Amino acid sequence: MRSEEDGIRRKVEREMAAHARRTKGQRLCPFLNNFHCRLPGGLYRRIYSRVELNEKYLDVRASAKLRRMTALQFFAQIDAAIAELGLDARKMRRLQNARTLEIHDYAFPLYLRLRQDGFKHYPDLTS
Repeated sequence: MRSEEDGIRRKVEREMAAHARRTKGQRLCPFLNNFHCRLPGGLYRRIYSRVELNEKYLDVRASAKLRRMTALQFFAQIDAAIAELGLDARKMRRLQNARTLEIHDYAFPLYLRLRQDGFKHYPDLTS
């Protein structure tokens, strides 16, 4: 299990380095982009609460894992990972409204866990 975690971490580090080269390290183009929108208090949670939460994801670019899930199941898996990692969902909600990118630093372990669980960077976790 540990080597799998290390493998994902190394893969993400390579992706982050490539992203930094493409964006020339611009602060307005963070690697995690809008990942925070999928977290508690995030925009996508509010949008999906207004539409059918039990619809399967249809985006063919998404991982096979995500295409087997509904929005409700996806958000539940994120919430379970938050609890498992001991992260504070209230703090995530608070950071959603901050004018900083602190949410990205705080949620990075969660992002890594979700990647380890089989989700893709794009379009599963960012868009």
